[in-house]
Amino acid sequence: LDSAPPPPPAVPPASPPTPAVVESESPVKQKVHPQARPHRCNDRIEDIIQAAFQVSPLEALGKPWDNFWECMNADPGKEPDTPYIYFTPENQKSTPPPTNKP
Repeated sequence: LDSAPPPPPAVPPASPPTPAVVESESPVKQKVHPQARPHRCNDRIEDIIQAAFQVSPLEALGKPWDNFWECMNADPGKEPDTPYIYFTPENQKSTPPPTNKP
């Protein structure tokens, strides 16, 4: 006698995803996160992007990449102060001199 194998066990349906914030009756207040800040080497990446769009990427990415890599390997707060090649950060942009038009 050939007997058929038993059917596989039933798989319970997947539960719905839990919400990111769960309301609770606990008196403990939820932690408030500070606003996100850009990465400390973000301006170095901007320099690489500017190089890629302004000149041939294969010719111009060397120095901006070296500056970015140096920044990433530096300890926080001790980032290199080497000049940017193609990008000028907002805090370093100079304002044009006032014109004396009557």
